[in-house]
Amino acid sequence: PLSSPTLKSPIGCKEDSPAYIHLGQRRCMANIQRSERSKPSRRNRLEIHSVHAGHCLENRNQLRIPGCVGSGGDSALCIGVWVGNATGEGKPGLVGAQTAGPVLFDIFNYLPASSWFERPTGVFVDAEVCRQSGHLKGRFCEETDTVLILPAGLRTDACPYHHLITLAADEKHRVYENCANTEPVFQKSWFTLPPVWEWYYKQHHPEYRPLPPFKAGCGEDTFQPMQFIYPPINAHIRLPKQLDGSKGFLTVELAHIDPNATVFWHLDDTYLMQTQDFHKISLQPTSGKHSLTAVDGEGNTVSTTFFIE
Repeated sequence: PLSSPTLKSPIGCKEDSPAYIHLGQRRCMANIQRSERSKPSRRNRLEIHSVHAGHCLENRNQLRIPGCVGSGGDSALCIGVWVGNATGEGKPGLVGAQTAGPVLFDIFNYLPASSWFERPTGVFVDAEVCRQSGHLKGRFCEETDTVLILPAGLRTDACPYHHLITLAADEKHRVYENCANTEPVFQKSWFTLPPVWEWYYKQHHPEYRPLPPFKAGCGEDTFQPMQFIYPPINAHIRLPKQLDGSKGFLTVELAHIDPNATVFWHLDDTYLMQTQDFHKISLQPTSGKHSLTAVDGEGNTVSTTFFIE
């Protein structure tokens, strides 16, 4: 799931409390096991009989700072593993569950045998959560799970990603209710993510279905169909030097919910190029402030500002 009220513990749960540690080790184990299941040919590193896992800090900022941290069975032992770029820039596949996590558990395998963490009693409550998002069940969530969470989790937001939409009979187009009198329509709950989240989510969830477009003459989209993956707004960037001493490049990337969209790129109001399928280009901007704008074939526009040091 995208999130989980079981880990939203700042309210009423300290990070060194037994409940927080118990939830953290569950999250870390789940991430590592999920990674191993996705690679069946890889040697299983999870034959662990006496391992204690603490927190797993992964993908907190759009996969930019991956890492995994473990905690031993008593206060005298703490092991931490972090894998990533010094700049914090994300790279494909550089996530804690696939890099830092296996190293962490290999280290744990060398430790003396001891018992596993026991689940604290009297601190958790049952809650119904959305199976896809991990948030508390919302009005339109159809698949749910009942899990143990901290009482503070009951005060978190309900799932904001399931919406009730009106579809044409073929389910390929959305329609407004003003078209209901001219053709068969029906309503359906739909799981929808922002463009950048969707871009990452689809890589590991082929079952994800993007929101269908509106049928011509029966409505138009009011949300932004594209977002910049990199650079973030007001980023301060230092271009690297190549081996020959020349100035390096800045690679910018954009996510669009329409896989067939054409995107036109502009830097400081100067047209650069157009992209299809993969919306990623390399730039060599001069020092100072710059404005990057992308426009798709439907006229949707998104802009960001960055600084070259």
